[in-house]
Amino acid sequence: MKQIILKRIAETSAATFGAMIYNHIPFCVTVELPWKDNREDVSRIPAGTYKLRKRLSSPSFKYPHWDILDVPGRTDCKVHKANWASQLKGCIAVAEAYEILADRPLEPGIADSAGALAELNEIAAEDQELELVVKDIC
Repeated sequence: MKQIILKRIAETSAATFGAMIYNHIPFCVTVELPWKDNREDVSRIPAGTYKLRKRLSSPSFKYPHWDILDVPGRTDCKVHKANWASQLKGCIAVAEAYEILADRPLEPGIADSAGALAELNEIAAEDQELELVVKDIC
């Protein structure tokens, strides 16, 4: 099974920022909620090893995305598109770059989420499952 590593590298009171790595090469950036004791809908998931399973669609997202399976004490965690941590409920959003917008200076975000999700799908190729290793560096 192909392995993706998420290294969390910085955290603010509003967001956690990271980088996803495949074969020792970073390929996208991430944003998540900050750590709030693993509380559903308001906290990022704990560091650990998880299985990702590809979904073509779900009630929440009408595009391909990834379920994060077997997160302790949590349900419905995903890897999907978003621009800010405030758009998330415990999921991981991927993108091509970090971004600070003039109209949202206190909420740094990420840009080109669709491009990064497409890149993750390209890495997976025909594989429907990946291993995700989440590491807290910050």
